[in-house]
Amino acid sequence: MSVETTPTAAALRAAASPSLLSEPGGGDAYELKFRLTTEEARWAESWARQHLLSDPHGDNGMYRTTSLYLDTPFLDIFHKTPGYRRSKYRLRRYGHAEWVHLERKIRRGDRVRKRRETIPLTEVSQLIDPPVGGWFGDRVRQRLFRPVCWIGYTRTAFHASAADAPLRLTLDRHVLGSPATAWSVPSRVEGRALLPEEVILELKYRNNLPVLFHELLAVLPSRLAGVSKYGRCVEAWNLARR
Repeated sequence: MSVETTPTAAALRAAASPSLLSEPGGGDAYELKFRLTTEEARWAESWARQHLLSDPHGDNGMYRTTSLYLDTPFLDIFHKTPGYRRSKYRLRRYGHAEWVHLERKIRRGDRVRKRRETIPLTEVSQLIDPPVGGWFGDRVRQRLFRPVCWIGYTRTAFHASAADAPLRLTLDRHVLGSPATAWSVPSRVEGRALLPEEVILELKYRNNLPVLFHELLAVLPSRLAGVSKYGRCVEAWNLARR
């Protein structure tokens, strides 16, 4: 799969997740997740290609994503221990990129916000050593975070702008997960299917649900699902019992 390497700065900003563009006082970012059958996902993708723009990062909007999810030795994030229940910490790599995004994702209901740092792939193994990773590395060391799961999938992404606010639609297919054994982010993951025969549709927007998404949801079955890929991986491998 080829990946475009020269999208314009405007295109990259437009395609970014609304949660990455959230700013204090600028309104909330929202994320709705739905579980679709493969046939429903094909219809949703066809609809998106008619109404939205393909993400310039990928090949016709499609790219491979791999994430390394972190947690404490007691899996406090998985167990939603007070002080941990709203956040996820992960390292995300796109395709064969030689750099990795360090992300903290905070969710309150449907509202989400992300904070992101970027480091070279070669520095991932050094995250437990200061000063690598900036604020993210500090949090790793303070909370004794460690690698727990590798999760990979194929994402097809679309974007647009409504009322001068970005919106984004993604479809995640072939979600695989395995226990992580090192501070590394491989380009592909071989593991267990976390959502067999299902596709995750995510609608991301700022402030109010866009009219375009109202039109889509009027046709698609309404199966709103709080799906956690990380949670599915922990359960699939019984990691919480070890």
